Amino acid sequence: MILMSKYHLREDDLLKIEDEMVKISEENLPIVHEVKSQKEAISYFENINETYKVEIINDLGGDEILKVYSQGEFTDLCRGPHVPSTGAIKHFKLLASSAAYWRGDENNQTLQRVYGTSFQNKKDLKKYLLMLEEQKKRDHRKIGKELDLYFFDDEVGPGLPLWTPNGTVLIDELEALANEMETASGYLRVRTPHLTKGELYEKSGHLDHYISSMYSAMDVDGIDYYMKPMNCPHHHKIFANTPKSYRDLPYRLSEYGTCYRYEKSGELFGLMRVRSMQMNDGHIYCTEEQFKDEFIDVCNLYMKYFKIFGIEKYEMRLSLHDPKDLGKKVY
Repeated sequence: MILMSKYHLREDDLLKIEDEMVKISEENLPIVHEVKSQKEAISYFENINETYKVEIINDLGGDEILKVYSQGEFTDLCRGPHVPSTGAIKHFKLLASSAAYWRGDENNQTLQRVYGTSFQNKKDLKKYLLMLEEQKKRDHRKIGKELDLYFFDDEVGPGLPLWTPNGTVLIDELEALANEMETASGYLRVRTPHLTKGELYEKSGHLDHYISSMYSAMDVDGIDYYMKPMNCPHHHKIFANTPKSYRDLPYRLSEYGTCYRYEKSGELFGLMRVRSMQMNDGHIYCTEEQFKDEFIDVCNLYMKYFKIFGIEKYEMRLSLHDPKDLGKKVY
């Protein structure tokens, strides 16, 4: 559950909102579903000064039939479905709030996002909240500070971590482990520059697709250069640098490369969302006949890491491109 507010909310505000939610639940208000044409919906939400909803409807284009749900005096634009009445929601908790730009655009109004959760019974809610408390004890931001591993500094910039001697020991050990395991798996280690001409990213398609997540170009001798947001094009250059025979395949490259991505300030979160990161990147060049074995070997390499670090719950996903939409930008 996520609510949006343009006011800065404090912890006691969340408690007040929860109290109001309890009252609404006790009233057991029916949730009524209606459909409106685009024109009707715009007129309705303009009359109640819901400018954000009007903007969303206007951006839809065409003449779509829209779903509207009402409970008491409140009406919302939503795809649904919803529970039949507010009395069905009894066991809930508001968890936190954070700043968020309207529609993810930093040029828009800053709003407050409110996070909450709801369960069918009190026992499951209590179990979930207890799990969150345990997570807080293991929060990497808390541990990082207590063990003096890393920190952020305003004069350096948000999302740009500074690693202390203690933290650097961890990084060096992780990189040494990766080097050992990847070398045993036939990977060749490489290094690529932090800065690259925009021409390379234009050719690879990255500039067209990811420009909003890249730092602005810098002019060097009249040529646009960019901070490296990914290692892929550079590895392709290394592969193509010398002639290859089918006997050279599979050709596996790996790098602990430092990459830079422009994450919006509201999206930054400890080390999970940063603007400077070390990406343990690998690229495999192989024939179609070799692909299956290479893919399984990559999965097995992950499994070895999971075993070392005691990761028992995980999910793997294979993403494939649609040949008909190759190069198409997906938002």
